[in-house]
Amino acid sequence: RITLPLMSKVKEELSRMESLQVISRVEELTDWCAGMVVVPKPDGMNLGDEQLEVETNLCVESVMSSLPASDERLEEIRRHQQKDDVLVQLKIFCTDGWPDKFSLDRAFQPYLQFAGELTVQHDLLLKGSQIVIP
Repeated sequence: RITLPLMSKVKEELSRMESLQVISRVEELTDWCAGMVVVPKPDGMNLGDEQLEVETNLCVESVMSSLPASDERLEEIRRHQQKDDVLVQLKIFCTDGWPDKFSLDRAFQPYLQFAGELTVQHDLLLKGSQIVIP
């Protein structure tokens, strides 16, 4: 529930995020849902898109630089991931979006529970901050 005084600001922010393609509007029932907590900031300002991008990139680089593997080993893992058909498709799901669970091929069903944790960074498939090894 959103309090009435915040409703217009929340709608405005959701519209902004939708226009930036951070979120998308869903009109039908879905199994996918993320809760939302509205926390007004004292200054009423949102974290600017540029600042958010800079901070996100710093976080990604921090994760990538802390991976327990040399650059050569990461390249080897990257090559093996590119040869694995399942991992190639998982990378596509991570970048383009996951299909609904009813149309998802059986080979990918076990990965669906981790969909929110799987990401692609520097062409490496990661689960959180861990490298997915083929």
